[in-house]
Amino acid sequence: MTESGKWYKKEIFSTAEPGKAREYSNIASALCALVIEFATEQNYQSFTKEYILNPLKMTSSGWSSEDIDSTNRSRLFAHKELIIAKYDLITYADGGFITSCNDLSLFLSELIKGYKGTGTLLSQDGYEKLFEKHKFSNMETEEGFGIFMEYTNEFIKIKDEVIGHNGSDPGVVTAMYFNPKTETGKIVLVNTDSDFDDNFWPEVQSIWNSLIAFETELNSYKANQ
Repeated sequence: MTESGKWYKKEIFSTAEPGKAREYSNIASALCALVIEFATEQNYQSFTKEYILNPLKMTSSGWSSEDIDSTNRSRLFAHKELIIAKYDLITYADGGFITSCNDLSLFLSELIKGYKGTGTLLSQDGYEKLFEKHKFSNMETEEGFGIFMEYTNEFIKIKDEVIGHNGSDPGVVTAMYFNPKTETGKIVLVNTDSDFDDNFWPEVQSIWNSLIAFETELNSYKANQ
């Protein structure tokens, strides 16, 4: 990111004015974490632990194996016959978080509360800024975006109006979204790479459709109480 840096390349920087275009960038996510470190004079790992993990009691989460009970950690697979060696990310803030489905559901529940104005991690103004919806002319779809949040109705080609985020790294795929109308969240954690099996995404679609069916059944039950 500095001109004297070993891997500096001028072409990785956008020429668009701030707020005028959107490009997904892992390096920009890491830069955001660095900005937080400079602003708070606290490293990003301890910052997130103090202000997110501890308040939400996310006791099975962290940024390294030292933060969790590693005996509970799943190994990552390229496919069913090939385990991926353990690795760390240089830009760890973009996707190096280790968590469980239960812990991630605590975070997602807080996001849902924040969206409807009852969250506790941020002020109401903070949550409004987080979820403030923007559209960009360079995007081919009609998706809108908040801060690290996407508004989509075509996640894995399923017509389901949701807000959240998804991502992948070698041997892992994660999706976390909630329906703003039903205030119901859905999470999928996969410890297998998406690039080695043509059936991977159809299987994820099947899982997601099952979650939608359960969501519909759950909301029907609530409505009849």
